Amino acid sequence: MTGEMYYFENYQLKRVHDNAFQSDDNNSYVVSIKTFSKGFFIGSNEGDMAMWIRQEENQSTSGKNDYDFIARWQPAACKRQ
Repeated sequence: MTGEMYYFENYQLKRVHDNAFQSDDNNSYVVSIKTFSKGFFIGSNEGDMAMWIRQEENQSTSGKNDYDFIARWQPAACKRQ
């Protein structure tokens, strides 16, 4: 699950992070994005999901990135048997 993730803001292309799911697994890629007021969720082709929050909304942030990785999970129905 590696790969750089980018977004547009005010006509500028910006990089979120070089590893969208914060994982060492190289089998998945982002197939869906859903925004919400404080950030966005992403989903992978393997069923993994992750949440990213704008750094100004996250009290524990270092302020180095525009968005902070919060969590990655995979619903039980998506897990490989």
